[in-house]
Amino acid sequence: MKFTLNLFLAVSLCSIVLSACKKSDDSSEEPVVPIKVLSRIIQVDFNNKTTFTTFNYDEKKRLRSVTNGTTVDLYQYDGDNLSYTEFWVGSSKTEYSITYQDGKPIKAVRKMYNTGKLVKEVTMGYIYSSGKQPTEIHTKEADVLRAVNKFQYSGNDNIIRNEEQTDVLIITENTYDDKRNRFSNTMLGYTLYGEPYDRISPNNVLKKKLIYPDGSYLEITNTYSYDAQGFPVTQVSKAVHSVAGDAGTYKYTFEYATL
Repeated sequence: MKFTLNLFLAVSLCSIVLSACKKSDDSSEEPVVPIKVLSRIIQVDFNNKTTFTTFNYDEKKRLRSVTNGTTVDLYQYDGDNLSYTEFWVGSSKTEYSITYQDGKPIKAVRKMYNTGKLVKEVTMGYIYSSGKQPTEIHTKEADVLRAVNKFQYSGNDNIIRNEEQTDVLIITENTYDDKRNRFSNTMLGYTLYGEPYDRISPNNVLKKKLIYPDGSYLEITNTYSYDAQGFPVTQVSKAVHSVAGDAGTYKYTFEYATL
């Protein structure tokens, strides 16, 4: 009888220990991984005018809005996909509604309003040849092709060339550093008109060259300083036009937050 009681107590004790271990092992709580995000850009232009641009995030650490005093950009999501954006300048609004297929955008409808009145609507179709990024974007207005953008990428998805064909052809060529883009943890995923595509490339643009139809060009050279994690903290951008000469120098300071 004593042996049976001891055996019962031992089994009960093991059950309690195993149950406690199981509860611990079954914990479904995901560990909180802090990420570093861009919170503010301080820009000083060639006239020494200072502009502050702030970046705000939602509870899922997704970019929610960008403001600089004169413009407001708003972002909405469907799961992890950016599904809708608004870009405000005063009383003028541009909005995008994005449709996805197999996790990649295939269409974006852009509507432009002035004081609440729709003044223009275009549809952008995304074309992929390989990889996750579009190689072409075709823009149509009332089913008439208005613009074609062609993109070339480096092996790590930096946009190294963009050909924008509208009434004229403008070519942009880019070279990059090997450091982390200041937007690394706020990437919006895909190129949109109105959304600077240097937010999409994983590294920072060192040199940007815009080539115009008459052969002239504007060349912008960027110089950075970086923090210990490889994020840029300052940027000096010097622009020179092949004909007009010095086009001005801009200075930027980047501030970050941990979410």
